[in-house]
Amino acid sequence: MDHVFLTTERLRLRHPRPEDAETLAAIFVDPEVMTHLGGPRDFGEMVADMQSEAVAEPNPVDLWPLERLEDEQLVGYCGVVPKEVDGMQEHEVIYILARSAWGNGYATEAAAGIIDYAFSTLDLDHVISMIHADNDPSARVALRCGMTHERDTVRPGGKHLRVFVRHRASPS
Repeated sequence: MDHVFLTTERLRLRHPRPEDAETLAAIFVDPEVMTHLGGPRDFGEMVADMQSEAVAEPNPVDLWPLERLEDEQLVGYCGVVPKEVDGMQEHEVIYILARSAWGNGYATEAAAGIIDYAFSTLDLDHVISMIHADNDPSARVALRCGMTHERDTVRPGGKHLRVFVRHRASPS
C-alpha cells in the first residue's frame, strides 16, 4: 500500500513507486517546465534518482509524486523540503507540474494542501516558496495560497529569487 502524505479534492501526494520514475523524470527534462529551475536535467540521472527514492523509507519532508485522483495520472512532483536560506533553516513549499497539467488549478490545490500539511502534521510556524522574479504564474500560486512576498534573496550560484512566506495563523 502506498504511503499517502495528503489528499485534496482532486489530487494525492504519495510516496513514489519504481514505475513512476520515467513519468516523473520526463517533467524534469522539459525545458519549459524547468525554465526557472536551473534548466532541464539529464533523463537517465533523474530516472535513477526517482527509482532510488521509491525504495527509500517515506520521508515526511520531501518531494512526492502528485497524482490526479480521477485517473491516477501523475501530473507533478511537489512537497515541502528543508532548505537553508540566508543563514536560517527554512521549509520550502515546492510545486513542479508537467506542462500538460498547467492551467487546471493543480499547483494552487497542491500547494494549499502542502501548506496545511506543514502546519498541521509537521507543526511548522511558517513556510516559504522561493520564486524566480520572472515566474509570475508561480508567484500567483503562492499569493492564492496566502503567501506574501517578504524579501528577496541571492542563492549560492548567484540566482536572485523572491521569497514568499506564509505564517501559521494564530489560534483564535
